[in-house]
Amino acid sequence: LSVPAGMVVPSLTIGGCMGRLLAIFYNSLIRSPLGYAAVDPGPWAMVGAASFWCGSSRITVTIAIIILEITGDFRFLPPIAVAVMFARLSGQFLTDGVYHMIIHLKGISIIEDIPSKVMDNKFVGDLMTKPVVCVPEKAVAREIKELIASHAFNGFPVVRSDGKRLAGLVIK
Repeated sequence: LSVPAGMVVPSLTIGGCMGRLLAIFYNSLIRSPLGYAAVDPGPWAMVGAASFWCGSSRITVTIAIIILEITGDFRFLPPIAVAVMFARLSGQFLTDGVYHMIIHLKGISIIEDIPSKVMDNKFVGDLMTKPVVCVPEKAVAREIKELIASHAFNGFPVVRSDGKRLAGLVIK
């Protein structure tokens, strides 16, 4: 059974449960002098939800603002900010974000923000697929559809009639 739930609600649920469990565990260890719980599990659940969502998606500032807007209580800004930053840093140290992983699983090629050191001395000609499949400037739609269907490339340069000047790009 497939249920379209997205990534946000499960992240908030898991993080909220983890934050609440941490507060309950803390309360089982430490009690106030009057016997009341030392911490309220509700805010801990909110901070846990924000940190888990950020740790999995790496959308730091946006998540902090969304959680603060949902609660309407800006007293929680310091714990949310600390939790979100720690989640992002520890998440980046461990692995890529979940949305980044999905892009790779779908086979979509992306250019990283910071290219690897291997790329420092490379030219585009060293990295491109050869031979280049070009589309003439006066090609009709049927020819372009056949070209796209017969190749796995995502883009085809459109060249002028002299075959040397770029006129544009056809993208799948």
